Amino acid sequence: MKNILLVVLVTTLFNVDLSIQSTQPIIHIVKIEDMKFVPETIEIKTGETVRWINLTNNSHNIFAKDKSFKSKMLYSKGDSYEYTFKKEGSSEYYCQPHKIMGMNGNVNVRN
Repeated sequence: MKNILLVVLVTTLFNVDLSIQSTQPIIHIVKIEDMKFVPETIEIKTGETVRWINLTNNSHNIFAKDKSFKSKMLYSKGDSYEYTFKKEGSSEYYCQPHKIMGMNGNVNVRN
């Protein structure tokens, strides 16, 4: 009991933060359903990762409009691709085979 009171007193007097910071990377999921990305727009922070998961039996890919990232074809249900965003900004992307059908999305990256 004395040790607990001592820890409380020290953390209070010296404003010590004893919280444990997670070292696990943050991964945001974008589902590929039918001929769309869900969600179509996602907000993340720099250093975070987006994982696209194909939930269809159709072939899809993820292609950045500015060519900063591009996946191989995701042929089967369950295939996935992930990319870690290191810079702030907006990244528009689309599925190359289905671009004409409006299959596109956007990742907004903030600090």
